[in-house]
Amino acid sequence: MAKKFTELRAGMSQAAREKSDGMARQMLAEVLHVQQPSIAKIEKRTDMYPSTLRSHIEAMGTKAA
Repeated sequence: MAKKFTELRAGMSQAAREKSDGMARQMLAEVLHVQQPSIAKIEKRTDMYPSTLRSHIEAMGTKAA
């Protein structure tokens, strides 16, 4: 699945990738009840609390172990 995703993204223009990323951030922000810039900020961090990571994983529809 990751390979298909990588291939799909490789075929997209830069503008399309940025639009897709923004839409994904907005959807995640809505699920987590935060503003979209908060999601972008978290993506750039090199460290975070495990609970923050867990909530993001679960918001994307996956169970964190």
